[in-house]
Amino acid sequence: LKVTYLRTFVSGIVKASGPIAAVFVVDANPSPYHLLLLFGWIFFWEIGGQNIPADWNDTAEDRRVHAKTIPIRFGVEKAGLIVIATLAVTVIISSFLPLVSPANLGLPYILASLAAGFIFLLQPGYQLYKQKDGPHAAKLFDRASFYPMAQFVIVSFFIAANMLA
Repeated sequence: LKVTYLRTFVSGIVKASGPIAAVFVVDANPSPYHLLLLFGWIFFWEIGGQNIPADWNDTAEDRRVHAKTIPIRFGVEKAGLIVIATLAVTVIISSFLPLVSPANLGLPYILASLAAGFIFLLQPGYQLYKQKDGPHAAKLFDRASFYPMAQFVIVSFFIAANMLA
């Protein structure tokens, strides 16, 4: 916390490592491209939707203890741009997730996934960028926390619909 803001990347790597390990539980020889896609999706979500907003919400305390976080190191303007960029990458990557699935998810899935990305990530991320305050950082963190569950529900719906068809 006091050494470098680059710990954010470590956080993203750690958060993405669990799902990568889970892939190996069900597939001993997964596609490296699929792993990279999954890794990138979770990595960028963690940074833009969880890590930076949490640090942003704690800036007063972090300044007192001389923490090195992205909002403190770069300021809220640049931190907001990083949030928007990482969340946009997350949403873009989500549109490629059907490549990882053995199910035929199709265009309706991609549209639902993009809508979830807008609702849970981009809209609150943009509000944080505009308002630059703790309550909006907390709102982004909270909404982004529901994003993986929303994706799970969307995928489950489309898989069930495919099975019933």
